[in-house]
Amino acid sequence: METLARKIIDAIQNSLVGDLVARLVWPTSYLWWQVTDHLTPGGLDWRINVGVFLLIIVGFLAAWVLGAIATTSKRPKKRYFSDHVDTAIWNGFGGWSLPPHEDLRPPVFMRRIVDVLGRPNANSKGIFSILAFAAAITVLLLPISLMLFPAFFANAHPWLADAGHRLLVAQSCLAIFVAFQIRQWATMQKHRLAEQNLTLRPVPASAA
Repeated sequence: METLARKIIDAIQNSLVGDLVARLVWPTSYLWWQVTDHLTPGGLDWRINVGVFLLIIVGFLAAWVLGAIATTSKRPKKRYFSDHVDTAIWNGFGGWSLPPHEDLRPPVFMRRIVDVLGRPNANSKGIFSILAFAAAITVLLLPISLMLFPAFFANAHPWLADAGHRLLVAQSCLAIFVAFQIRQWATMQKHRLAEQNLTLRPVPASAA
């Protein structure tokens, strides 16, 4: 079981989508759910609420269980109950921080995706990065504000007096925030691969 769990984690890490899913599940999907539920007249159907809640919980639980199983052999045996054991070893999510045994081996198409979407400089501090950060904060705070203070926005502009319009604005902002998240994920993966010279390595003709 330990070997199988480690292989599953390695496969997800090599696909590069694990970090992206983690970004989109929390807190993005939770925020989208809450904003949509509050701004939809009458709220979302209870079955949708239950489904989203279970999806988030099951996702976190599955990740924890896989990580816990994959790190089973690394846990020291306790002779006495009072023996100290590093708590990080017992954290199931800690198994995901361990890299694959042979470094990353992402598919060619994933290398191309992160190369196209990612920024050339992961730690850029220019005016464009400042503006992008400000825009990301804006599109994150505006849906939350629409959710918490609907009366204020309804009085601020006649168009926003309609609940459907407020929902449209909120979901548009969240869609832009998702795009920011994808861009940030691609940038981090691009430079992570560059450290292993994977993005700079010529793509074999047979793999293209």
